[in-house]
Amino acid sequence: MAIKSVKEIKNLNGKKFLVRCDFDVPLDSNGQVADATRIEACIPTIKYLLENKALVAMLTKIGRPKDDKRTSTRVLLPTLEKLLKYKISWVPNLNYRANLDNLVLLENARFYPEEEKQDEAFAKKLAKPYDYYINEAFAMCHRKDASVSLIPKFLPSYAGFRLIKELEILTKLLKNPQRPFIAIIGGAKVETKLPVIENLANIADKVLVGGKLSLE
Repeated sequence: MAIKSVKEIKNLNGKKFLVRCDFDVPLDSNGQVADATRIEACIPTIKYLLENKALVAMLTKIGRPKDDKRTSTRVLLPTLEKLLKYKISWVPNLNYRANLDNLVLLENARFYPEEEKQDEAFAKKLAKPYDYYINEAFAMCHRKDASVSLIPKFLPSYAGFRLIKELEILTKLLKNPQRPFIAIIGGAKVETKLPVIENLANIADKVLVGGKLSLE
């Protein structure tokens, strides 16, 4: 089934969008954004929605609240406002309020246990205020978090520009790779990456495992 792009939506004016972003960025010793690459990748989709007079709520996770100290999405505001050149209203929970400005940033989705428990009632409540759902979190697409896998049950769902580009590149690599084809896998949690590694081993000439993943 073809992935539907946000550009296929005909009239965005005044419509409320929940955009599942991938803003899980590293922070420096002062708790500030150390590398904004993931945020920068989502900016074109957010700008497109705003330019077409949509109302946008950005939802993301950052860090692992179960393992580490709780990191609020509020630390992302200076970087987001600088990149977007737009005033953002921060919401200290996941409750979208239509009387806020056109662009809001919701609190860390992982602060809520229901997110990782794939709680359908939680997903339905998250979806209720919105007209559309946009997935712009390619790195999360393999996870079953409620905000990734369940909200599309309750809202018309589309892919953002970054997600479309990632899928196009990945499809090209997997269907017609140039040789030699070397796959590099990083990150952590080997249990979630193992199926990917096994599949790539059948296609790639070599699979290199690095980062925290190589230590597990």
